[in-house]
Amino acid sequence: MLAKDWIAILIPSYNRFEQLKTCIKNIRKNTDHTKYHIYLSDDCSTDKSLIEWLNDKIALQLSHSCLGDERDITVMLNSENRGFTKNVNRAIRYIQRDIFQKTLPKYIFLLNNDANIQHPEWLEKFLKVIETDQKVGVVATGLAVWCPDSIYPELPNAGKKYHTELSPLAARDKLREEQKHLTYWYEEHIGFWGCLIKTNLFEQYGLFDERFQIICQDLDWCWRIGKYGWKIAILPEDLIYHRGHTHVDLKPEKEIKDKTEEDQRLIRKFWPEKWN
Repeated sequence: MLAKDWIAILIPSYNRFEQLKTCIKNIRKNTDHTKYHIYLSDDCSTDKSLIEWLNDKIALQLSHSCLGDERDITVMLNSENRGFTKNVNRAIRYIQRDIFQKTLPKYIFLLNNDANIQHPEWLEKFLKVIETDQKVGVVATGLAVWCPDSIYPELPNAGKKYHTELSPLAARDKLREEQKHLTYWYEEHIGFWGCLIKTNLFEQYGLFDERFQIICQDLDWCWRIGKYGWKIAILPEDLIYHRGHTHVDLKPEKEIKDKTEEDQRLIRKFWPEKWN
């Protein structure tokens, strides 16, 4: 049975079955089972192994015969590929009206399927900040992405800190070094690959803008809530490892390029004072 203060862990997925299994395995390994429920929203994957696994989970849900670990996950399937933003929004709407839960979650943890929780006290560290600092509406972890060889040996830069060119937190190692002694600090925006969000912020300020197809939906939403005084807190520890780019690298290169350029055009149009 879920605790009164449980959180919803929302994982948007598209293929990458092995990474998804590792992601779920590490949630279960490092989190009290009474504190969370996983909502897996699949965006019309084509991976046959993943499709078979998802269908098995759906069958268990419909038969109400989930046992053990299987009770901690709800699977949602899109009938067509909607893209990251629409997929996440659809899942948030479901969570907000999930009739199978006695209470709605106070927080939603948005987690990419290529991210892995590695610290047994990760949730307590996130909750401590968001529940004690009334100005904070979002909590994220770390400014750099760290990929040890043992986790992602296939990466050319495995075992090193690295940033992707799409990351809004790129090139901030120096700042992080200066602030690592702090319990946490504030940022204007973060990437949405692993962050804890107050559920009522979606009710007050809306979901993610679906005009953004690949990137910048995180920038837009963070700046939107920031207008109303909400803060985004950054924990100094790397509690979650994120590979990065895997939600887009399965699509045609030209499609990614065109949509990314359109997203950048929109963010410049909507936030000229922020984007430079």
